[in-house]
Amino acid sequence: MRAHPLKLFGLSVALVVWVLIAGNNGQAGWAQGCTVTVQPGQSIQRTISPAVEGAVICLTAGTFQDNVTISRSLVLRGVGREQTIIQGHEKLNPVIRVVSDAEIEVTIEGLTAIEANTGIKVQGKVKVALTNLQISSNGIGLTVQDLATVYLSNSQVSANEGSGLEVEGIGAVEIRESRFLDNSECGIAIWSGKVRVRGTPNEMQGNGADLCGFAPAALRKPLVPQTNQTQLVVPGDYTSLQEAVDAIAPGGMITVAAGTYREGVSIWKPLTLRGANPSQTTLRPRPGRHVVGAITAEGQGVRLEDVTVTGSQGVGLLIYGQLSLHNSQVYDNGNGLRVEGSARVSLITSSVFGNFTGLRVKDSSTVNLINTQIFTHQGFGLLVSGAAQVNLIISSVSGNFRGLRVKDLGTVNLINTEISDNELEGLFAVGSAQVSLRNSLVSLNGANGLSVGDSAELSLINSQIFLNGSHGLSAGDSAKIEIRDSIISGNGTDSHCQQAKPLVFEICNGIEVLDKAQLLLTDSIIKDNAAWGVAAWLKPCGYDVDFFTGRVTFAGKSVIESNNRSGNQKGKGNPGNHPFKSLPDGQVCLLR
Repeated sequence: MRAHPLKLFGLSVALVVWVLIAGNNGQAGWAQGCTVTVQPGQSIQRTISPAVEGAVICLTAGTFQDNVTISRSLVLRGVGREQTIIQGHEKLNPVIRVVSDAEIEVTIEGLTAIEANTGIKVQGKVKVALTNLQISSNGIGLTVQDLATVYLSNSQVSANEGSGLEVEGIGAVEIRESRFLDNSECGIAIWSGKVRVRGTPNEMQGNGADLCGFAPAALRKPLVPQTNQTQLVVPGDYTSLQEAVDAIAPGGMITVAAGTYREGVSIWKPLTLRGANPSQTTLRPRPGRHVVGAITAEGQGVRLEDVTVTGSQGVGLLIYGQLSLHNSQVYDNGNGLRVEGSARVSLITSSVFGNFTGLRVKDSSTVNLINTQIFTHQGFGLLVSGAAQVNLIISSVSGNFRGLRVKDLGTVNLINTEISDNELEGLFAVGSAQVSLRNSLVSLNGANGLSVGDSAELSLINSQIFLNGSHGLSAGDSAKIEIRDSIISGNGTDSHCQQAKPLVFEICNGIEVLDKAQLLLTDSIIKDNAAWGVAAWLKPCGYDVDFFTGRVTFAGKSVIESNNRSGNQKGKGNPGNHPFKSLPDGQVCLLR
């Protein structure tokens, strides 16, 4: 028997990776140095809990039903992954969890972890060596978080319902001589660019996509070697898209003939993938898989043209790199596109429709939508979070359950764009989001056209907000709104806005302000709305409490007329200190 001290990223790690010499099915090596031996029917956790630092816990052959938490330095050793199996007893907990805020060193070897939400979960400041394992049939195979350092070797991670390996945080991972097979999402997904990753090429087949996020191509053994060819045809030169991606020289073009291609593709190099046209060239996931295509952070200069991406219950395209999508369709997926990390994505003359959510854009990503339509999603058409930025130019977000939501530090700019016919709100901005609409339309949405809360800011310039079901614009919390050279008209089309004795939520104004919101209205037209043209949440305006301490400022020459179509504000005048007191009842209500 030989013992090898393990070195990870220059750090001396006092772990021992045992290399078992064949003989008696490894039993002689397995038994060496055991502090305690556990048999099926006995509790692994009850053995580990009182164990001393550095103990070697040996598991005999057989199946154990248990959930194991390790929070001190030790070795957990099975006879071999074909013989020692730990099956998750509580399915919502990991089969094995290694966690500590202190620096502990753990070795797990020679066993299989199956049938729980996570096979093995590593958290905290721990250093863990995993060797000769099988991690299968879990939600996620192996999860590494926080400052954890993990060395994975000579193991198989397969048939998990999510990804084989997911890594986030700021730790380190080394992967050698292992196999990632038939995982429904990603074979290896590195979600943080701060994780240190290295290893040898590992066998990867049958996954939703082999590599996702920041996972480097060096971890994957290609199906075929890269060539010097800059023009390839599928089928023809290669039967599969992934083979063609592996083989094409960086910057080359892959021409994909008409047909349906069922495979998950990972792209990490600059290339163009061109279909015949969207109605003829269709990309689908493998059966039972949840990714159609993944562009990793290494994948800069990727261009997809004339294709349809469809049929994934998870995500159509998962993008961490740089992608330009031209004349293409993304439909009937869980998420049409997920754009994360520092990705840069452009959709040009394309359509995203019929997914649960059209686009999710987060982190510090940037997306440009040019002459692109986002429509008929069961959830949001577009979700923007983190510090992401989305620019919509000559585009539309329509017919979704909810149109567009921006939160955190997200930024959205709409130019010559339409947000319309969404079942609930057209656009909802919260957090510290910044939204601008220029020469754009927000119309025919079932609830508010625009809703702005928290400390979000919205700028509306030369745009129209009309015929929305409830308010044209509702601003609350500490939101800041600037409206210039715009028209807000005909809002409050829902029947509840016409009630003779409206409840609070049935007062449907052109503009509603509440809490500490601030509004600057310049050279605009507010007309034909069901209740007030502009109203604060105050008792004189029909509300049950006074809930406005913000500020409304009028500048230039705005026109506020023909509001109060419901007639419910008749006899209330136009309360407040503002320039519109002499107008017919029901135009402006601001102060006590």
